[in-house]
Amino acid sequence: MKKIGILFGSEKSFPSDLISVINSMKNKVKASRISLDALKLNDKNIYSLIYDRISHKVPFYKNFLKQSYINGALVINNPFLTYDFSSFIHNVISNKKGIRTPKSVLLPSKEPPENTVPDSFANLNYPLDWNAVFNYIGFPAYLKSNNNNVFVHSYKIYNSAEFFSAYNLTGKSCMNLVESIDFDAYYKCFVIGSKNAKVIAYDYSKPIHLRFNASEKPMSGKIENEIISLSLSISEYLGFSMNALEFGVKNNDLYLTCHHDPSPFIEREFLDSETYEWMLNATSEYLISVASGNASIPVFHPNTIFEKENLKGKSAVKRAKPNPKPVMQDINIASQDSMN
Repeated sequence: MKKIGILFGSEKSFPSDLISVINSMKNKVKASRISLDALKLNDKNIYSLIYDRISHKVPFYKNFLKQSYINGALVINNPFLTYDFSSFIHNVISNKKGIRTPKSVLLPSKEPPENTVPDSFANLNYPLDWNAVFNYIGFPAYLKSNNNNVFVHSYKIYNSAEFFSAYNLTGKSCMNLVESIDFDAYYKCFVIGSKNAKVIAYDYSKPIHLRFNASEKPMSGKIENEIISLSLSISEYLGFSMNALEFGVKNNDLYLTCHHDPSPFIEREFLDSETYEWMLNATSEYLISVASGNASIPVFHPNTIFEKENLKGKSAVKRAKPNPKPVMQDINIASQDSMN
């Protein structure tokens, strides 16, 4: 019997519904909630597949996932890929590939990082050329954490005085100052596996219960197809089996605004029933296929990012079954956010 373990946080409906759906299907795969105690070096892996929705917030969980991966479990998403997300670097990659993103500037943390001394910053200009930064981005703008946690240290600012007031609150977080674009429409695209994607209207400026399917404007087929194509390609390039991306449309131009959310917020009470059921069914079917060996998980190879072919071209290499040997090759890689 193949076992799927679900690792989750404060979500109420989605994890329990997912376990029920998987266990209701007639197959040799069963799902359960993971229960953990203190980890020991000789702990054995009991899962064929682990679906992670919370480890980006809990370092203890991340270590459990890495141990399980080393011991032969498949993990979605790969824990060696999802520990060092950088919104700025993902924008650099997109710009190199000709994908529009809002202008952004990476800023050093307001407070010195841990284990540093003044001489650690000998190569950093002080003060920064703030006029050049503000002239490049313009106002209004968004000040956001570079690790893509939009719910911590996220501010909309309208002038330099507001910027410094907000920046002073950001502590040791590396920050991005991002161009504010008044989009005509805004969308979130959920990606599940290498083929399934669903686009819904989304308004990040509203309270969480009003964000989803927030627009009454019809979405053109051209825009929808372009969003799906880019979302699948980018997720595969970055090595993510599960992902959510965000896009804005301005004057019929498409902008990629968020590259990676490995654990998008999914709750029955906030999503419309059609979207929630799609997420539930597509996720359960994909997890069963992976656990059964009928679907594979993409592997991220950093060198492929800078090859000249378009994102819609060559696919990333895939690994079809657990193999602990490549683990050490996967370590220094990238990504992260959610609302668990």
